[in-house]
Amino acid sequence: MYDLTQLRFDASQHVGAGQHGEVYTRGDGTLSYFFTMEDLGKRFASEGFLALETDYVRVALYNRKKDFEMRRVFAHGVFQRPQE
Repeated sequence: MYDLTQLRFDASQHVGAGQHGEVYTRGDGTLSYFFTMEDLGKRFASEGFLALETDYVRVALYNRKKDFEMRRVFAHGVFQRPQE
């Protein structure tokens, strides 16, 4: 599953694959990391959280001025820290 922003990156901006996602360099030198659901769940689990819900949220935004549709994908999760 790819986000529009990820598809816009040039091949020369691809730094490589992280553990479970893709890493790209932005024009200002900062890094952009695209998570997978598995990676997101593992990161929270390693900090002691329980995953209650994880899913991709797909949003289609339409720019009327440029007559352009932007298909975005966001990682959504609901996590809970166990009661002690």
